[in-house]
Amino acid sequence: FKTTDQYLRDQDKQVNIAIGASVDQINNYAKQIASLNDQISRLTGVGAGASPNNLLDQRDQLVSELNQIVGVEVSVQDGGTYNITMANGYSLVQGSTARQLAAVPSSADPSRTTVAYVDGTAGNIEIPEKLLNTG
Repeated sequence: FKTTDQYLRDQDKQVNIAIGASVDQINNYAKQIASLNDQISRLTGVGAGASPNNLLDQRDQLVSELNQIVGVEVSVQDGGTYNITMANGYSLVQGSTARQLAAVPSSADPSRTTVAYVDGTAGNIEIPEKLLNTG
């Protein structure tokens, strides 16, 4: 029984580590996409008129990779910037602003890690597991 118990604890630990790594990846993609949105907006803005195809391709590739980690929905804004929300409705990118997620102890079971939406006013808002889905 001790061996089984230790095995299960190790599995829990690995899952918690994987959740943290996924959250870091999601945050990194969101920051990069927001930065590209900013660059694209500047290049296509008033008077610039440039077509930053390379930046558009980079952004599309990042969105595709992000979508493989967590399901996302993209809405194209005026000026060609993307707003990106997770399938559960939580916003990850609004124009040149990236929202952040955090890996936090679950309120239901502090030994388990779950995902929270970082809100500047309310702090970390735990996302119910049933609302988390992968890409």
